[in-house]
Amino acid sequence: MDFAAIAGLVLAVIGLAGCFLPVIPGPALSWLGLLCLYFSDKADQPVSLTTLLVWLAVVLILTVLDYVLPARMTRRAGGHKAAERGAAIGMVAGMIFTPVGMVAGSFLGAFLGEYLFAVQDPLTALKAAAGTFLAFLLTTGIKAIAVMILSPDVLPDFLMSAKMSQVIGILVPFKHFDCILYEIYTITA
Repeated sequence: MDFAAIAGLVLAVIGLAGCFLPVIPGPALSWLGLLCLYFSDKADQPVSLTTLLVWLAVVLILTVLDYVLPARMTRRAGGHKAAERGAAIGMVAGMIFTPVGMVAGSFLGAFLGEYLFAVQDPLTALKAAAGTFLAFLLTTGIKAIAVMILSPDVLPDFLMSAKMSQVIGILVPFKHFDCILYEIYTITA
C-alpha cells in the first residue's frame, strides 16, 4: 500500500474531526491529505496542481477567518476574551454528550466565562455569550462545509479501493466500516 495514500486518509479523517475540535486545524490537515493524494501513485484520478492551489487559498482564508471572526463577533456583542475561552472549554467538555453537548457546552462556557471572569451582570454576559456562540457556530460550520467539500477529493480514492478497505478494517474496529463510509460518500456526493 502506498504510504501517501495511508497518510492522506489519516489526515483527511483527522481534518474532519478538527473542524469541531478547537485545537486541531481541520481544513489545513484535510488539505495536507489532498497533497498526499497529489503525490500518491495509487490515485484513480490524480489531483491537478490547479485544484491543489485553489484549495490552498481556500484553506488559508478559512484559517484567517477562524482566528479573526470569533474575536470580532465577541467584541461586537460586548464580550471579552473570557467568553471566547469559556466557549472553547465548554465545547471540549461537552464532547461527552456529542453533538448537543458541544453546542450547549460552547454557549454555557461562553456565558460562564463572561459572567464569572469579565462582567458580573447576567444580561450583559448573556449577550456576549450569544455573540461568541454565533461566531463559534459560524466558523465551525464554514470549516465543516469546506472540509466536506474537500474530502470527496481525498477520501473516495483512498477508501473505495479494495486494498484501502483492508487497511481500514485493520485500523478501525468496525466490521463493515468501508461500506458505511461508501454509503456516506454516495449520499453526500
